[in-house]
Amino acid sequence: MSGAALRGAARALLAQRVRTLLALLGIVLGTSSLVLLVALLDGGRGALLQAEQEASESDLVVVRGKALPPAQQRRTHRELSRADARELSASRTLGQAWVSSERGHDSVARFGAEEKRVTLASARLETPEVYRLRLARGRFFDSDDLEGRSPVCVLGHEVAAELFADAEPLGAGVRIEGEVWRVVGVLEDKPMLGSTDSTRIWNRKVLVPETRYDATHNRERVADAVLVRPEQRVSSLMPLDDVRLLVGAALARRHFGVHNYELEPNAQARQGELILAILRVLLFGATAISLLVSGINVMNVMLVSVSERSVEIGIRRAVGAPPGAIGAQFAVEALLLTGTGGVLGVSLGAALAALAAVVLRHVLGGWELVIAPWAVLGGVAVSLVIGLAFGTYPARRAARLDIVRALRSE
Repeated sequence: MSGAALRGAARALLAQRVRTLLALLGIVLGTSSLVLLVALLDGGRGALLQAEQEASESDLVVVRGKALPPAQQRRTHRELSRADARELSASRTLGQAWVSSERGHDSVARFGAEEKRVTLASARLETPEVYRLRLARGRFFDSDDLEGRSPVCVLGHEVAAELFADAEPLGAGVRIEGEVWRVVGVLEDKPMLGSTDSTRIWNRKVLVPETRYDATHNRERVADAVLVRPEQRVSSLMPLDDVRLLVGAALARRHFGVHNYELEPNAQARQGELILAILRVLLFGATAISLLVSGINVMNVMLVSVSERSVEIGIRRAVGAPPGAIGAQFAVEALLLTGTGGVLGVSLGAALAALAAVVLRHVLGGWELVIAPWAVLGGVAVSLVIGLAFGTYPARRAARLDIVRALRSE
């Protein structure tokens, strides 16, 4: 494509500015909507996953113990335990993953005349990172609490609200099963998806140091569950299913190939991905229809241009221009029109995506601007394909015009 051909195509398009502008507008809107929708879907996916993970821990790998038939029980006596959590925490293949083990039981917490059904649960230094817990007041356990088996506790949001009402819980003693636990912290409200009467949700838990809990309630050091949260660097490069495979392989070695444990399926994350996939198909379908209509508009513009420039085509053919040169001229015009629209549309879509990210971050929080390179390149490529596809028929029609009829059309 020579510079002279491009200049000639540009002059021809500028000769009909209004018509060219309307055709250009359709391409700009179609490609900009593609870039904008991809950016919104990617940003929304991150915000949705973050909200879902905070509510349901869907990005956790959760391992729970499982009973075996009597014949297999003789192969190993190792139950799921604190030692399994230590083994996973030291694993190099998992990187600096946060690992914790869970153990707890239903109980009743009392303060003065008030009482509340709770889950008394063990916790370690890693527990806030594993579960993304935040404190509303006070502090979490430190190494001194764990090493000294201190009788301290951190209350769930609902437990603190019902036991203490307007009173200050920090420093107060909560009685559970005849033992007094000094309150050192209160968790922020951690809502869950749906509703339940169970005490196993975070708002109804009383967390105590793991060492103290094991000394009084869990001398065998068994675990109800072992939980692994990959660090951000690993999870961004490695799918959660791959992390699950690594966790399963490490536990299989410790348990001599006997699967007296099971990895919980991550159904919630898969449902979220399915919903986003459906939205992506619907939105991309609407964008494809918009680009198709824009292509038809480009073809109509080029057909009108061929009709209006019949005399010009006839003169060029009369002085010796081959049909291929005539067709190439109109094809270049179509490509220039749609290519320019694609570049402008991609730029507009990126600008709108940046503006939307600023607004949504202010309104919702946790919204990141993500502009996928494939969407930018795809927007320009699709616009060129439209120019080639819908500019071919007008170009062929111009190349096949009869010289005599073209000259007589004046």
